[in-house]
Amino acid sequence: MNKSLHSKWIWRYGNEQKALWRKIVRLKFGGNEKSFFPNNSNKSVGKSLWAGILKSRSHVEQNSALQVNSGDIVLFWKDVWLTEQSLQARFPNLYGLSRLQDATIQEVLDENAGNSWNFDFCRNLREAEIEDIAHLLNLLDTFNRGEGRDQRLWQNDTKTFSVAECYKSLEDDGMLVFPYKSVWNPKIPYKVIFFVWSLCYNAAPTMDLLRNSYTVNGCLLRKKSVESNQHLFLHCDTTRELWFYFLGAYNLQWVF
Repeated sequence: MNKSLHSKWIWRYGNEQKALWRKIVRLKFGGNEKSFFPNNSNKSVGKSLWAGILKSRSHVEQNSALQVNSGDIVLFWKDVWLTEQSLQARFPNLYGLSRLQDATIQEVLDENAGNSWNFDFCRNLREAEIEDIAHLLNLLDTFNRGEGRDQRLWQNDTKTFSVAECYKSLEDDGMLVFPYKSVWNPKIPYKVIFFVWSLCYNAAPTMDLLRNSYTVNGCLLRKKSVESNQHLFLHCDTTRELWFYFLGAYNLQWVF
């Protein structure tokens, strides 16, 4: 759910272009003021809230489709609009030479020169780079510019973005491993719920996670292996005997 709420802020960033909070984020972390997505800044942001939100940007991008019309919002180099990957990823050398790295399609397309592409390279191209620019221009020949503002569609416009739909997309992508429907049960004590939750995320305080405090790391039950979440609660011989005892009462078998 936390990732879904973070994704909501990434989505709002593209919709609320005049919002004060968005202007503050852009001024601090850079990027084109028209972009649908916040800039992946290399600046050190420590443990700030925005650093956590940025981790959800890739999920929103993967589930979004950019519809290019006039090219006024979609970024030429950084957004995925012409092929299945961004032009930055496909032509990294050309991207590194361009002075218009954060420009939109409209800003790269020079209307005063008969709608020719102006990449504004910082130096003359070498032989290998000329081959890249020829390939890029061939791809751009397939682009037909339309009218109106560019659009961003959630899951190819089959659904409207919401926290619930975003959460469902995380389930569909296999990114949710916590069995919330079984564990978040009012009949189960909260102490047990949070303990199971910590095990699902490998966060129970076993000695492998506390290695900065302990110099010796060994399972306290059999002393045969490193004490970790998986070993202590699943694979240790003593633990396995306990599992077999309780599962046997229900005639169940489980391969450990």
